[in-house]
Amino acid sequence: MIHNTLNRLEMRIADATGVPKEKRSELLKLIAKLRTELQAISKHDPENAETIASFAHLTAHEKLKKKTNPKLVQTSESGLEESLVDFRASNPQLAAIIDDILNVLSASGI
Repeated sequence: MIHNTLNRLEMRIADATGVPKEKRSELLKLIAKLRTELQAISKHDPENAETIASFAHLTAHEKLKKKTNPKLVQTSESGLEESLVDFRASNPQLAAIIDDILNVLSASGI
């Protein structure tokens, strides 16, 4: 499931014509890093790894829509942050990747 979720996320980013090409490229590199981290986590905690992947996809989906709903963006970001609570201490690299993804999306004016 994680693989499919991240594939959909990559396609969504690649098709986001409203995002500058360099930012899309940066996001896709971060998603590749996220994939690696989540695959490692999924070996011992598959449910939470899938939750993180799903919230990352949902957050990007909401932020990349042509007509965004700020309340849905906030809700998806809150879900993503909450899904990371247990991993911030045990896997700071995963948390940093998610933070970087959110920062790139925000810096892109999204």
